Formats: sequence, C-alpha cells, structure tokens
Amino acid sequence: MMFVMMLGSAVVFTSCGGDDDDDYNGGSGSSSEPPKVSTILATNKVQTVKLHKIGYKWKDSKGEVIFYKDYKYQYTLCLLGNSLTVVPYGLNSKGKMEQVDDGSNGAVTGIVDLGKLNGINEIKNCLSWDEIQGHTYYSYLGINGYSHFTDNSFEGYYEGETLNFLRVWDDRYNRYWHRLSYGKTALPNHGYAIVFNTFEDGVKFIRVYEKSYTQQNDGELTDITVEYQLFDPIVPKE
Repeated sequence: MMFVMMLGSAVVFTSCGGDDDDDYNGGSGSSSEPPKVSTILATNKVQTVKLHKIGYKWKDSKGEVIFYKDYKYQYTLCLLGNSLTVVPYGLNSKGKMEQVDDGSNGAVTGIVDLGKLNGINEIKNCLSWDEIQGHTYYSYLGINGYSHFTDNSFEGYYEGETLNFLRVWDDRYNRYWHRLSYGKTALPNHGYAIVFNTFEDGVKFIRVYEKSYTQQNDGELTDITVEYQLFDPIVPKE
C-alpha cells in the first residue's frame, strides 16, 4: 500500500453513480500534511465525500472521515495507499479513543468488495467468501446474524453471531484475528460493505460506492470520491 504523492496537474475521471447529497471535498490535499479529519456521520441519507491519498502504513493513518462515533467506539474512512480503508477506535482505560489492529478493545470491523456496480442502491448485502481446498464458502452478514453456504448449499443461519464470525480467538497469541480486511483496493464503480460494532445499537453496516477518482498525468491515484449510507443487508436464510 505504499505510494508517493506526486505534484503536478491532475486528470479527473468521473463514473456513473447516484445523485450527490451534500457534496463535500474534505481534507487539505497537501503532499506534506495529512488531510484534516472531518466528522460526517453515516445516516440513512447518502453522504458524498472526497478521500485524499494518505499514509504508508495502517497504523500511520487516523482516517479522514469519521462516519460513526459513540461513547465507546469510533470508525473512520480513508484512502490508505490505493485501498479504501476503515480505521477502528475503542475507548481505553485512560478514557481516550485508541486505535488497535486486533479488535481487543471491542472495536470490531471489516470491509468487503462486492464488485463493479451501477450505483450505491445496488449494494444489497455484505457477502464474504473464501476458497479452501476446492470448496467455496460464502457468508452473508447481517445486523441480527449471518447465513453460511458451502458450494452454494445452505448450511445454516446463526442468530446474533455476526461479531463471532468476524473475529477468531487465537489462543497462542491471546488476541483476536479478523476474518475481514480493514482495506480493499479502491476501484472505480465498485461497491463495498462495511460492518462494525457499536456501544448500544449492536452491529451496524454502511454501504460505500466509488463514483469517481483523480489521477496525476503519470497515472498516480491521488483521491477518490465515494458515497456512503447506513443500510440493513439482505441475509438469505435458505
């Protein structure tokens, strides 16, 4: 995810997407300073933001846009290298929001890429899949639980187990390891789903759609414009 921020004129590529709501071009865009962190909370209304390319490592990034915040947890969105990335924070013993990479403070999250779509409204689910020893495993994540399929055969619905799916306890290292990534490659017209834990309202989801991007003349990606909103994913139960 390394990158070099290049100076010079830029070329903007705009893709098809939904109508803009509260178009926002946050951040400084400077190559010497990280973009300013802004709070634009996800709601049922579509928010539109521009994310500027920042950071070399996940730990270096504070995120650019805070899309959710409560007493105990905070989640931010950013363009880290060439990846659309979610950065989780949890309240530590000193009363400060702390960024960790293992979910041990309860700030459990993950992002999936749902492929190329025509707009944010086409993002209907949060689908994770793995191919292991010739078999394909699918999991549809939802607010109240998740469904599991093996080679398209329904295996069962697990009520209230979404967070247990997201994290796997590793006794050797005494920490949580996530099944879903914090970042996925940012691609034009692709739809993404982000799942995250909250303090009082349980599991929540936002859907994200990359509607446009900017490149320097040498092809270096500099920023992306995305839409996002809260949504309740469809979870098939048979």
